[in-house]
Amino acid sequence: MNTTSSEADTTPSTNWMDTLWRWADAQQIGADILPRDPNALAGLTTLELQYQQLTELPPEIGFLSQLTSLNISNNSLTTLPASIANLRQLVSLDVGDNQFDEVPKEIASLTQLSVLKLYDGEFDSLPDWLGTLTQLEELHLWGNELAQLPACLASLTNLRKLYIEENELSELPDWLGNLTQLCELMIDENQLTALPASIGNLTQLTLLDARSNQLPSLPEALKHLTQLSHLDISDNHFTAAPESIRHFSKLITLNLGRNPFSSLPDWLGELRQLKTLSLYRCQLAELPYWLHQLSCLEKLELGDNQLAQLPDWIGDMTTLTDLYLWSNRLSALPESIGALNRLTKLYLKSNQLAALPETIGNLSALIELDVSDNQLHTLPERVGELHQLETLILSDNRLHTLPESIEDLENLSKLKLDRNPIMDVG
Repeated sequence: MNTTSSEADTTPSTNWMDTLWRWADAQQIGADILPRDPNALAGLTTLELQYQQLTELPPEIGFLSQLTSLNISNNSLTTLPASIANLRQLVSLDVGDNQFDEVPKEIASLTQLSVLKLYDGEFDSLPDWLGTLTQLEELHLWGNELAQLPACLASLTNLRKLYIEENELSELPDWLGNLTQLCELMIDENQLTALPASIGNLTQLTLLDARSNQLPSLPEALKHLTQLSHLDISDNHFTAAPESIRHFSKLITLNLGRNPFSSLPDWLGELRQLKTLSLYRCQLAELPYWLHQLSCLEKLELGDNQLAQLPDWIGDMTTLTDLYLWSNRLSALPESIGALNRLTKLYLKSNQLAALPETIGNLSALIELDVSDNQLHTLPERVGELHQLETLILSDNRLHTLPESIEDLENLSKLKLDRNPIMDVG
């Protein structure tokens, strides 16, 4: 009897557990997600229920008092049980991509939350109580139908990451500049025509994504964002590179693509920490000389421009690993391209190349080569020296034969030759 009594004192009551287990069995949720052991269930700290086709949660979920992380995203939930409010230890909650008509009010009681994900909810408004969750450091509101940000969010001064992309925002409030702890701000794919100067107060920002809006300029105050390492303002209405970018000396990634630039300033060459630079669809007719000053550059995107030739100094950019030159007007490549011995990806699709230089064989690190949709009649024999090559795309050319050396490409796993008048190898 004593032994039984002792066991009863240390084993949690299983009434609510039995109900929860029956629900889990009916939903085919395994023990690896919802433990069937009483002690393991009572002490559960993380529960991952995403992509389970759930239409409701049982009230008994509120007994999981030790939960710190709950993910119920990508289901078909329309409500949350009131007992959710009992999960006072929660610091991370993901309810994204469900079918709620409004942000569930039960969340208001979860005052310890530091991460809240409300993405893909089709919400067109947010409740005022959201501003009482002052411990929030990360808030995901992307993929909704928000036309404006409510003033209650101004109280969330501990926010470090704010994701409000893919909404219907035409402007941002001035109070956004009060969220001075922000490190990441995602505002892409909205309808913004201007940014408030107060964003210049967000001096801790390391990432700003404002692509796919309608911005013609950036406020001068953004020059204070000197900690920025990632900036994307592609697919906007810029005709000139914003002068404020000149002050972002820590930039590692810069995307200026798909803007109608008339020219690009020489000072972009002063951004010496850049590793990725995207200039696709920028109406470039020639490569600006300042590019060769970017001594750390690894990835250069120049697709869909009007480049008719590449300068010999392209061979000086020996740090490049990825070079994108698709959809230009190139009829030849300079011999110096063979000096890019760190290059792993070279994309030359949709140009006017009639031949490749023999120096292509010097690209000993090359893994992917796409020269489809050109005017190639032959390939250089030295293509067989590309021993790391795994993908070779030659579609839509005028090739009648391939060099015998192509059989030396021992790592080649993907070879596309369709729409060529090809007869044989060698």
